[in-house]
Amino acid sequence: MKVYQSAFSKTNKIMMGAVFAILIACTVPVLFIDNDLTGFLVVLLINLACIALLIWIILSTKYTLVKNELKWRSGPFYGKIDVRKIRKIEHHKGLIIPTFMKAGLSERGLIITYNQFDDLYISPENCETFIADLQKIKPEIEVIELKSK
Repeated sequence: MKVYQSAFSKTNKIMMGAVFAILIACTVPVLFIDNDLTGFLVVLLINLACIALLIWIILSTKYTLVKNELKWRSGPFYGKIDVRKIRKIEHHKGLIIPTFMKAGLSERGLIITYNQFDDLYISPENCETFIADLQKIKPEIEVIELKSK
């Protein structure tokens, strides 16, 4: 079993910090509206739940290679992929990621295409080691490098 932590880019750290600041900033004004403690508690509870979810995702995003399976987790979201069903791995860079499932904390990562039409975006700290370990299980995996501009 080998565990790979997700890379966490500076851009995403700034964006997460902004989200935290906005959630906190949305909570404070409710205190001054008609001294409504119930409204404040509802807003506080919702915002704390959002913050807790974001922290859970940040702290738990990782990828585990166990025998022929790639298991991934990002907060409450998780899944597994049979490595023998992976068709290609494409390097990706950018904030807009053309996949449905995104289990990565960086804008630099890998798009894994498996089965017929399934794909997953991940961002291991060391992409080359990660790909090499997958290719030890299935050497036929096609790797598409990042296109230089």
